[in-house]
Amino acid sequence: MSNIVVNISKVDKEFKTNDGKFKAVNQVSLDIKEKDIYGIIGFSGAGKSTLLRMINLLEVPDQGDIQVFNQSLLTLSNKDLLKQRKNIGMIFQHFNLLQNKTALENVELPLEFAGVARKERKKIALECLKIVDLEDKINVYPAKLSGGQKQRVAIARAIASQPKILLCDEPTSAVDPQTKQLILKYLKKINEQLGITIIIVTHEMQLIHDICNRVSVMENGEIVESFDLNEIHQQEPKSLISKILFNEIKHQNSERKYA
Repeated sequence: MSNIVVNISKVDKEFKTNDGKFKAVNQVSLDIKEKDIYGIIGFSGAGKSTLLRMINLLEVPDQGDIQVFNQSLLTLSNKDLLKQRKNIGMIFQHFNLLQNKTALENVELPLEFAGVARKERKKIALECLKIVDLEDKINVYPAKLSGGQKQRVAIARAIASQPKILLCDEPTSAVDPQTKQLILKYLKKINEQLGITIIIVTHEMQLIHDICNRVSVMENGEIVESFDLNEIHQQEPKSLISKILFNEIKHQNSERKYA
């Protein structure tokens, strides 16, 4: 299908540990469509972050294929891979901001690496900070920002290079519940206004419920089921995570109905 932007086909990833070999991802296949907000949920150690990092080849699969916009990343030269990675932004659990740079300078970084002229990159960085309502923090260093503000700077930085896909690794687990809703608001905003496909890895049921339209459940390195959250009443959950998620969604839907 032409609107599939990420195609993951039978990928494996194994790591060597002190206890021997550990298979983090086992024969996973997944299709993610344009403008999806796609959740990958699982308990700690399920392999979801490893899978996410394969989408931009921060982790290289031992076997299988990763296609982005119908192009296999595994066949690209280093130069072409760098070019393709410009289409893929990423935000992390712990923000990964440079402490010696202001909010504005942090957002400018990917543009600086890409060789964008100083005046132009400042203009783009200001526009991105405006999207996440942080125009008043442009000259502030990360140490003076709250956790939520740091993550919003990280979101602005991730969209500065105008990616078509945004990878989010546990984007709300380091902030308080109220701030989580704010972060989700901005992720929804860039999905709707900029048309960016978002792929979120999380262990949080509420996040999946609040923002995603599709979700896959990972256990022991495998995708055990996938479903459309808009058609959840037609689904029969198989895994423990899905049962918890389904019960939570049905409970909240019934609360709304009688509110």
